[in-house]
Amino acid sequence: MSNPVLDRLVAERANQIELMDGILAQVENESRDLVDAETRNLEAIRERIDQIDKQTEGLVDFEQKRAAAVAASSTPAGYAPARVDNRSHEYRTAGEVMADGFRAVLNNDEQAMSRIESAGLKIENGVLQRAIPHTTTGDAAGILPTTIVEGVMRKIDANRPFLNTVGVRNLAGIPGTSFSIPYVSENLQVGLQSAEKAEVEDGRLTISSVTLTKATYGGWTNVSKQVMDWTSPDIWNELLANFEAVYAKQTELAAVTALNAQATAGDLDVATPAAPTFAEIITGVADRALTIRSTSGQNATDVWVDSVVWKVLEAQSVLYRATTGGDGGGVADLGNLSMTMGGRRYTYVPDLDATTTAMIVGASNRFAAYEDRFGFLQAVEPKVFGTQLAYGGYFASKLLDASAAIKVELT
Repeated sequence: MSNPVLDRLVAERANQIELMDGILAQVENESRDLVDAETRNLEAIRERIDQIDKQTEGLVDFEQKRAAAVAASSTPAGYAPARVDNRSHEYRTAGEVMADGFRAVLNNDEQAMSRIESAGLKIENGVLQRAIPHTTTGDAAGILPTTIVEGVMRKIDANRPFLNTVGVRNLAGIPGTSFSIPYVSENLQVGLQSAEKAEVEDGRLTISSVTLTKATYGGWTNVSKQVMDWTSPDIWNELLANFEAVYAKQTELAAVTALNAQATAGDLDVATPAAPTFAEIITGVADRALTIRSTSGQNATDVWVDSVVWKVLEAQSVLYRATTGGDGGGVADLGNLSMTMGGRRYTYVPDLDATTTAMIVGASNRFAAYEDRFGFLQAVEPKVFGTQLAYGGYFASKLLDASAAIKVELT
């Protein structure tokens, strides 16, 4: 026989729990504190649950006594009650389930436990639960989203280490396909007068010029409307960033190629060309700096090196700093692959790795670089739902005086 009062109270208690869960879920989704009205509602729900629990205690006790009476009347005298067989027990009401749960937990009733287990239920930590298999992410693969965090990791290095040392001037507003930069190639002469009325030094001022020719660098791609509309993060920003990075890389390569081709050639005799020592590198730089000073009148401010030379410089800088309390190794910015020693800047230039040149000693003010990026151009193609995107700029670079830079190979 079912207990309709107990069934109604059990159902009401479940509804109260559901109401409480709904209020708390909304507060959590909105990441805020409880408002006064919600606090009052939760308090009312808690009080009602307490009232229901007090009422069901007596009803469950009544159900246990009634079940015991039924069991006693149906069991012949002298026989112990048998365990329920393996057939699945079907509970007719929630009240019956709760009553068996109380019997199994509080009274260690084996028959009640058997009925619970045969109905596909279990008791864990004193709580009645349905014995169902656990659902893992493997079972829900079809609804698990693929989340993209951070930005797109870009493959290309957009830094221009060489151009950063010499500086890039603005090419905008300069007409024509080429332009000239004047420079003094021969100075006037001044000397000590040997005697009164004696003739002093004579000379002439010669001004020459170097011509730079403009070159155009650019590229384009065709993008569908679908990829623009459906990508996240937006592919548009990545297209623009990639164009800018590739342009920077190509113009850096052009400038380094020009410097390497126009600088004065020179060799550095070392014991082992594949592994020059720190002393051999520094001595070679000092010798060539003196040569540049005497032939061009310029101070050798920079040394642009390949990876072989840079490894020696970096290792020696770290050693100096470790053994001299931070002094003796110059000022190093190893994160940006540059350092300053003896007032001269050493910079690793990756584009030198593809050449036989190990390093170039030079005066940065004698290398000219100009550019004018006209940026992005785009055209819509309605018939294919696409957009053509192009990026480009004008660039020109040249070593103004070949004697102001000496390229060195390790021999």
